[in-house]
Amino acid sequence: MTYTVHGATGAQGSPVLAGLIAALAGSPEAEVRAITRNPDQTFEGANTVVADNASVDSLADAYRGRTGCSFTYHSPETPRR
Repeated sequence: MTYTVHGATGAQGSPVLAGLIAALAGSPEAEVRAITRNPDQTFEGANTVVADNASVDSLADAYRGRTGCSFTYHSPETPRR
């Protein structure tokens, strides 16, 4: 099983990623992937996948073959509270 966390460096995605890594620790059949825009970013316990949010092909490649995902994305148009 392969799980993907989109927005893995963000305020919501980071704890989702950490929780998923902890929950699947010791499970050899499970893979956790963290999607980021930064090619230098790494995550202990997860494979880093670089994807461009503006590229359909890039996102399709990042999600291909995944069992489940968490997608957190902040839109620039979202008003701040």
